[in-house]
Parts: sequence; C-alpha cells; structure tokens
Amino acid sequence: MKQVIRRSAVLLFSLGLLGVGSLGLTASANAAAAAAIDAAPMASDGVRYFAYKTPKRAVVVLDTWKQETNLIRGAANCRPLDVGGSRVLLRCGKIDSNFMGVTKTASARGGKVRLLPHNKSGYWHGIGKYWVEGNTPCTGTGGCLGGRAYVNWRTGKTGYPDGELTDWSRADLDRKRLLYISPRFIPAGFAKSWKLCWDENTMVTDAGRIRVWSSHSDSMVIGNGGLLEYECDNYSRLQVGSGRVVWNRGRVIHEYNTVNGMSYKRRLKKPTRIVPVRDGAVIAMRVRDGETHDRYRIRFIALP
Repeated sequence: MKQVIRRSAVLLFSLGLLGVGSLGLTASANAAAAAAIDAAPMASDGVRYFAYKTPKRAVVVLDTWKQETNLIRGAANCRPLDVGGSRVLLRCGKIDSNFMGVTKTASARGGKVRLLPHNKSGYWHGIGKYWVEGNTPCTGTGGCLGGRAYVNWRTGKTGYPDGELTDWSRADLDRKRLLYISPRFIPAGFAKSWKLCWDENTMVTDAGRIRVWSSHSDSMVIGNGGLLEYECDNYSRLQVGSGRVVWNRGRVIHEYNTVNGMSYKRRLKKPTRIVPVRDGAVIAMRVRDGETHDRYRIRFIALP
C-alpha cells in the first residue's frame, strides 16, 4: 500500500516539474490527480499510454512508464478515442449527420496531429501500429453504419484482414498485413454471448459474476458482475489488459492480477472508469457534471 501511494505522488511531482499548469493540468501531492474533461471513452493501449483532454482543451498523453505527460499539438478541437501502437486516434471538429468527424492521429510521445491520409470517411474507433479500424456509412441513409473498414494511417491504403471472420474475431492492427485473430477458446456457455472481455492472454466473462477462465471449462470467480451492459470496449466498466482485470463498483475499484493471483481493492471518491496498464491502473474520478463537459480527475495508481 505504501508503494502505491509513493509512486502516485512521484507521478504528480513529475507533472508539476513539467510546468503543464498552463494547459489546464494541476498537480497536488495529496490529491495525486490531474484535471480532465469528458473521460469517455477511456483512450488507452492497456499497457503504457493514456490520452485525455484537459479543461483548457489540450490533449495530453500520460506515459505511465516514465510518469510524465506528452502534449499533442493542434488538437484543441479533438477528443482522443483510442491508443495503440504508440499512436493516438482522435476525432476532431463537429460531428455530421452520419456521426462522422475529421479523423487525425498523433504520436503518443507527443507532437503535432496528422490528418488521416486522403481523409477517408468513416467512424474510426481503433488504432494500431499500422491500421485504424471503424465502420463506413451506409449508402444513401443518414445515421447508419455499415460493415468493418480498415485504413493504413501511414499510407491511406484500405485493407481487409486475412483469416477467418467469426463472432469473436478482431483484426491485429499492429501487423503490416492485416490478419483476423480470435481467442484461444470460447468459455463454456458463452458461444452466443457478448458478455466477455479478452486479449491474447486473458479471458473474462460477466454473467452476474466476473470469471477468469484458464480453459474452455475451467474458471474462477473474482468478483460480482453485471457490469457489461454492451460488448466489452473502451467505454466499459470492466477492462482487461497487461494481465490485469479491473473494474469499479460504486466507490470501490477492484483489480485482479492473472499472473500472480493477487487481488486489490480501494475506496476512492467517485471513481467512474478504470483501465489497466502494465504497472497498475489509470482511474477517472468524476468531479462535476457540466452542461457541455463533465469534469474529472485522472489518477494513476501503481499495482503489484
């Protein structure tokens, strides 16, 4: 517990040394948090980076490994949607009748935003080392999204993944050549269900109880469920990444480490969402509702 508090304080001390107060970030050794607005979706790669918007409309990326923040320039009218392959995906400007906006990307290490090549139209929501993923608008109808679409953010080339497309397939956006990947197994009783979260190492289901599965038929309950209202994505209260399963219920945040079997929980003031990273978790705590923007405090907590 002391280690968690100490490393959280180090993070905020580093924020203060960076002189980012003019961007709308504030640092306090006691609060151990930074000010943010509109913390949905929780834009993170689940490993190292977490992108958010400050109250002064600056987009910054928290590097949890170095415990510092990186400024993205030219993103005042943008909001971060996802982080992957050390890249941030942003939607900018006003949204049109098809729910489309101008799509830009930027390095998670900071720097200037870059327009998606050829300004490909689509509802983009995921990014990797080479590709962005989204949906295309249905022809001739407003507010309708068609099938999956993929664009190489480096070249503007469109692509379609090789491999088998199933209910559980997802494209590996970090490969030069797109390929569908699927979980190693589907838990017993969940072949027709969307109440599961998975990555290459972890499979979790939520059907009233949160279970971690080691095989098709073997599982262990790690907490009370009922958190997945829709499919598992970066809006969900249940998240998986870096060998961690994290969720929040009321004022209590929970973490289960699938590698060492350790559990962690902590009571915080109004935790709204939580995402895992390699060294712990990033938490968004709601401070105040607003007419146009909700206010949050962003906090990184180191975990064993």
